[in-house]
Amino acid sequence: MATANSVKRRPQMMRLTETRRAGRLVTLRVEGSIARDDATLLLAECNSLLDLDCVVQLDLAGVSLVDAGGAATLRHLRLRQLEIVNCPPFILDFVDGGAPK
Repeated sequence: MATANSVKRRPQMMRLTETRRAGRLVTLRVEGSIARDDATLLLAECNSLLDLDCVVQLDLAGVSLVDAGGAATLRHLRLRQLEIVNCPPFILDFVDGGAPK
């Protein structure tokens, strides 16, 4: 029988919610974690919107964890002119510097 101390918890999975604003602006609200497996889905969603000539904002207020694969994806998306908003400072430091400070 497992005790409370021996149970491993998986970080919360990523959840995406799309909000259309006036004109071409689309906000994708991200909640949970952005891990390597989740980053593939995030990249595909953002690329499809960018390819439709949408202006995309990525709202990271609800993100609690980003791994190296997620950080690399966020760096790539910023190169495609996607705007990151409401990002927790520790996640922004990781994305900008490649490692937590």
